[in-house]
Amino acid sequence: MYNFNFTLKDTTPYGNVYFSRAFDIQGIVREMWLKENNLLSFLKDYQLITKKAYNEYIKECFPFVDYKVEFIVKKINNTSFIFEIEITDQETGEIHCKGEQKICFAKANKLVPIPELFKKALILNKNKNGKFN
Repeated sequence: MYNFNFTLKDTTPYGNVYFSRAFDIQGIVREMWLKENNLLSFLKDYQLITKKAYNEYIKECFPFVDYKVEFIVKKINNTSFIFEIEITDQETGEIHCKGEQKICFAKANKLVPIPELFKKALILNKNKNGKFN
């Protein structure tokens, strides 16, 4: 879980957060997860390609509200994995955004199997969150 606050730069003239920021958060949290799991070194040899990205904007987000962001691995295939992101108001527990991404592994622009060490970190995340598909 990650904590996040939107600021005024993230807002529309009406004071709510731009829809596109939820996609930005998906990328930020994905990179934070890589760092937290000591997987940044894989970026030297591999490309992580976003094959699909989806976001459902359930409820408006506003600046200076404390949100928690969950990174949940949903599915692991040979050359790709799917993770889900949930952005939830920490105070009310309400889900504001829910999305997912499919990430493919590549080397020299060719799909390759997910390296074993990386796969182990993904499996640990799935086990921790208990959301196997």
